[in-house]
Amino acid sequence: MQSSKKQRILAIGKFGTEQLGLHVAETLESMGHEVARFRPGIKRIAGGKLAQTWTKLKNVAWRFASKIPPVRKTRRKRLFNRAKQFEPDVVLECGSFLYPDEIDRIKGLTDAKCALWFPDSVAGFGGHKFLLGDYDALFFKDPYIVRALQRRLGISAFYLPECFNPDRHRVPDQTEETSPKWTCDIATAGSMYPYRAKFFEQLSAYDVQIWGNQPPVWLDLPPSVKRMQRTEFVADGEKAQAFTGAKIVVNNLLPTEVWGVNARTFEAAGVGAFQLMDRQAGLSQLYEEGKEVACFEDHDELITKIEYYLEHDAERRSIAEAARERSLSEHTYKHRLVTLLNTLDGEIEGFPMPSIEWHEELPEDRLHDLSRAEL
Repeated sequence: MQSSKKQRILAIGKFGTEQLGLHVAETLESMGHEVARFRPGIKRIAGGKLAQTWTKLKNVAWRFASKIPPVRKTRRKRLFNRAKQFEPDVVLECGSFLYPDEIDRIKGLTDAKCALWFPDSVAGFGGHKFLLGDYDALFFKDPYIVRALQRRLGISAFYLPECFNPDRHRVPDQTEETSPKWTCDIATAGSMYPYRAKFFEQLSAYDVQIWGNQPPVWLDLPPSVKRMQRTEFVADGEKAQAFTGAKIVVNNLLPTEVWGVNARTFEAAGVGAFQLMDRQAGLSQLYEEGKEVACFEDHDELITKIEYYLEHDAERRSIAEAARERSLSEHTYKHRLVTLLNTLDGEIEGFPMPSIEWHEELPEDRLHDLSRAEL
């Protein structure tokens, strides 16, 4: 893997456990870059229900406070002073936090190239203010977003899939017996929301563990899903244990993942867990179905493959081992950041886009028929 030249990089984002900014900053430092961190919002507090509630309250308070001119002015002053004093070669925004005029100001104060790595699906676009910022490059995990922005807006958008961090998502010691806490037929990790609750209600016949924070108070979970819920946030090595302790990691993607996949895809594969996930248009470029991951299209295929793979231990292990090898060779944060920095240097143009048919334009003969009909 070609290494980018050593640079001074200002990372802007959230740096709590399992947050993109932390993985990016730590990996850049391990690559020999000089990294400064700027957190524009509230620090997440790790812990149980009380810590989660307190963090949510602080975030709500911050969203309101940040709209008050004096508060916003103070934050902007901290940001601009940090950029001016550090004199970065690159400013990398890990998520969408800054306003367009803030990016413009940073570029006026420094000679830095500015990039944004957006780690969410189209559902997280919000006000998509980043489209008006003077970024040198925008990176997205879903090739659909990249294609749409390139074709419709002509901006410098590039494909950069998510990945995993082998330094944090450490594989459990194979010589030690797996704790009963992690042992089950099926597991996943992530926030609970209606789509996930409805999806896992279909799997009530199996021994399922869903790891994640306490669901919202308004979400009335079906009894079968309540039994699956483990209200514990798992991260790093514990997430690896939760995944490898299960026979199958079922990775159900949100419908807003159009062509791309989520971070859990790479994390489960990277720790050597067997994964059964939604079949996606862009997946074949990342992992080979049947060899490195297993996929399903609908409920019937999901149940059929669960039944099959629960009974075929050796085949599960072979697929899981192949997924780990592929992940270590192609899908770590180091791989992605080398791609990002080399793209900023003009050497490449992001991660190669998958070959997916685009249906935006009508075929020429159909256009001809329409024009004749209108005449």
